[in-house]
Amino acid sequence: MEPTVITSTANTLIRRVKGLAQKKNREKENCYLADGPHLVQEAVDSGADMEMILFDAEREDAFRQILAAAGEAGIRTVPVSSRVMQTLSDTVTPQGVIAVLRSGTEKLPADVNGLILVLDAVADPGNVGTVIRTADAVNADAVILSEGCADAYAPKTVRSTMGSLFHVPVIRTGKRAEEIIGFFREHGYLAAGTHLAGKELFSAQVPWQKKMLFVIGNEARGMSDRASEACDLLLKLPIPGKAESLNAAVAAGIFMYQWLEKTREE
Repeated sequence: MEPTVITSTANTLIRRVKGLAQKKNREKENCYLADGPHLVQEAVDSGADMEMILFDAEREDAFRQILAAAGEAGIRTVPVSSRVMQTLSDTVTPQGVIAVLRSGTEKLPADVNGLILVLDAVADPGNVGTVIRTADAVNADAVILSEGCADAYAPKTVRSTMGSLFHVPVIRTGKRAEEIIGFFREHGYLAAGTHLAGKELFSAQVPWQKKMLFVIGNEARGMSDRASEACDLLLKLPIPGKAESLNAAVAAGIFMYQWLEKTREE
């Protein structure tokens, strides 16, 4: 028997899914949305903790591969009308398929041995998403968001990760950056952060090691004083040109690839 297509925006399920566009509802339910075939396919292929997939019934043929994989994984699929899909998507042109996923753990991981990124009140969702995507590229162990960060599960952030949100652990702690730094230093991590008073990133004196924690400061204010004081090492990028500063996600990416180059043979 074919599942009934949901055509009403007043449907209880639709109202719940639509509500996940708001942070308070995401936090209350520990769920978030992934919008579009690329993200949904990545989520299914990665074995992400998925509650359901909603799809435009009029475009079902375009999602055959996703729906088949979802069926094999025992994931619920829900057909909806184009009008309903329009209300669920936050994009101008809905792509026709949306997944509801469960959020990850909030516990700090003590049993990891590689690179960990800590975002110290990084406020722009695009920057948070780009850091997560780059962390995935260098095979970092985790990205940890301190209090004051943009929501990792906001629609813009999720899109910016391009699916990397499903590959690398992302942890929202609600803790201050200095608390997170202290925790990992106790577990043998070398904590480094970006600071104008720091040592040049490409200096031969930088003591690179596999277990490193890198702290990225707020776009406008940089790292907080307490976070910078908690670090073992402060680093800066040379800027021989006239730019006042670098984008937070760009600076983080340069650090991550420098770490990868210096530690990949260990």
